[in-house]
Amino acid sequence: MFHELYHLARGWVIYRDEPRTTFMEGVVSEGLAVVFERDVGGRPTPWGEYPDNVREWVDELLALPVTAPYYSWMIQHADGRRWIGYRAGTYNCRAGNSCIGHVGGCAGSGADR
Repeated sequence: MFHELYHLARGWVIYRDEPRTTFMEGVVSEGLAVVFERDVGGRPTPWGEYPDNVREWVDELLALPVTAPYYSWMIQHADGRRWIGYRAGTYNCRAGNSCIGHVGGCAGSGADR
């Protein structure tokens, strides 16, 4: 519930395949919500735990067109990876660091875990 409340508080929701400015807009928003859910809600977030090679995932996401299929990159990719965007977004939203591909950084995010 904390995750979705965070989206509502920021005023960021998407409706199905509503156009976004960049694909990373969704990645950053989900990363922020995961960090809030984890740090404020005290809930385990396996969708926010990223592998050592997460930077490669970020590079993949940065190369995507805004029209890339959201479900494939955020939930379940054809190659078997899950939550690519959520995990990369969590990686990007670390305390003291700005988010890649997003103006304004990640104010209020917790320490990287």
